[in-house]
Amino acid sequence: EFRRVLFRSKGGPAALRGDRLRFAGRSIPIEGSIGLRVQYSSALVPRGAQVVRASDITDGIVRPKIFEGRTVLIGVDGPNARRIAAPIAGGSLAPVYVDANAVNTVRTGDFLAPDPIGRQVVIGFVVAAMAAALWSLTSWWIALLLCAAGMIGWRWQIGRAHV
Repeated sequence: EFRRVLFRSKGGPAALRGDRLRFAGRSIPIEGSIGLRVQYSSALVPRGAQVVRASDITDGIVRPKIFEGRTVLIGVDGPNARRIAAPIAGGSLAPVYVDANAVNTVRTGDFLAPDPIGRQVVIGFVVAAMAAALWSLTSWWIALLLCAAGMIGWRWQIGRAHV
């Protein structure tokens, strides 16, 4: 459960109003116990284009000047690092990657939201009608395979959109 937390920023104090957190001139959707639905970027996960290893800086491979004017998060990753469940990268990430993607979600305003319940019900009825039609028009095993493929594809699509 969320607690009321106030921060100071250039945009004034933060305030939680209903299902939105207003902070730094932004309106951020917050969902009960879920919190912020993080939109993950391939550039902000291990080996991503925006991820820099500390050793690359100390070895002179990356110049510190590239960080000027950017938001930089520093964290630990490795075989013994703490992990957080995530819908990508094998199911878990070091906290710094989750934090970086949360910051990126807020900065870009690319918020994820669940499908409205009405749309989910309509899709369910359409799928059921298609399954019934397939069952009556083809042999049972072809209908079963096509329905299973459709359900797997639908579940994959929902999983991608609702992180």
